[in-house]
Amino acid sequence: MRKRVSTAATVVMLRSGAAFGQDANGYSPVPKVSANEKLPEFDTVDFQISKEGSQQMEQFLPNGKIQFQALPVKFMVLAAWGYGYDESRVAGGPSWMNTEKFDLMATAAPDSSIATLRLMLRAFLVERLGLQTHVEDKVIPVYALLRGNGPLKVKPSATAGVSECTRGNAEGLTTETCHNMKMDDLANSLHSMAPVYIDRPVVNLTEIDGAYDFELQWTPRAQLPTAGGLTVFESVDRQLGLKLEPAEHSMPIIVVDKLNRIEAGK
Repeated sequence: MRKRVSTAATVVMLRSGAAFGQDANGYSPVPKVSANEKLPEFDTVDFQISKEGSQQMEQFLPNGKIQFQALPVKFMVLAAWGYGYDESRVAGGPSWMNTEKFDLMATAAPDSSIATLRLMLRAFLVERLGLQTHVEDKVIPVYALLRGNGPLKVKPSATAGVSECTRGNAEGLTTETCHNMKMDDLANSLHSMAPVYIDRPVVNLTEIDGAYDFELQWTPRAQLPTAGGLTVFESVDRQLGLKLEPAEHSMPIIVVDKLNRIEAGK
């Protein structure tokens, strides 16, 4: 288990990757839906005001379940769009959605993907809280994923398949072994791989097509002062032949136009 500290909340998550848009088999982007498309819905939902002193938690569990505890609605919106805890990706809405905390337990079909559960969460927020949103493009701080100065060090995938990464931790190193990853997939998943290092969205500006296999290995930031080793930024450069540079870029922002304040449990 690891912790991510936010300016508005401390959120504890399991290292399934699910809280950041991965399922047990790897990277799982949230599908785009049109305004008129009917969203899938949970089978059961229990939504309550959190008890005082509850630990904040966000978990996408196996078998089509999610559990949020002591979580402000703002972070539920972020989860519904697959934006993790990046508060720069949501704007507007009433002030209470940033401070008042709720518990949510929901179930769906056991084979539901994380991406589908996110859409179900979106449907719940629309139905129960009257959530209305629109998307705006806004220039925000990002990391630009660029082609490095030397040769590309990733291997083209031999066969087609789903994008997936397997995580390992050994000898003070974190390793992500990835298959069938497009550069967009890599950019979208870097924050979930190393949120302490990658504290802003990543935008793919490599102009590299195709899917690739690779291994990315780095030293956790907390261990650098004593163990040394490579940061994620150094690893992306030396091991993949890519680079991450701070930049500003136009990104889609979820703007909350309406959110009803209702009594939880109804």
